[in-house]
Amino acid sequence: MQEQRSAALATIQLWGFSGRIALSDGEQGGSGRLDWQQHHSDLVLNFQAALGQGSWRLTLDAESAMLESGGGDIFQAADADSLMRQQLGWEVPVDALKYWVRGLPDPGQTGKLQVSELGLPSSLEQQDWTIEYQRWDEKVQPAMPKKLVARQGEYQVKLIIRDWQIDQYSGE
Repeated sequence: MQEQRSAALATIQLWGFSGRIALSDGEQGGSGRLDWQQHHSDLVLNFQAALGQGSWRLTLDAESAMLESGGGDIFQAADADSLMRQQLGWEVPVDALKYWVRGLPDPGQTGKLQVSELGLPSSLEQQDWTIEYQRWDEKVQPAMPKKLVARQGEYQVKLIIRDWQIDQYSGE
């Protein structure tokens, strides 16, 4: 089943989700609403913290990453991971997360994927991160994660996905 999921997901160029994200470094944390929109290699993440405590928008294309704060400040870097680290102080593997959030290993890295008896990923170890897939939405086809937790040392990223948007059109 995972091979069929991977093949189906490889044809999808436009996808996204809405949900909640919680981040922790073992001492400090934060959470809020996250809207993720991916079109080929272009990515837009919109984050709104709980109770209006902060927001940001991350835009990523093949050449660079741009972070816009809720106050209108704009920051740029060559990649999303370093931009998040520099400006927000968070270790968030955005480049790999675009695969992990769909239950796929990053094809550019070695990793170990464990599959449940239902044929869906249960865990993934990659880039010193462990990703646990705790719930799946099988109403969406192919089946997509509803809840996942990624950990590396003290760092943790938890995603609870409320709504997947998947465009089956693979052309362009």
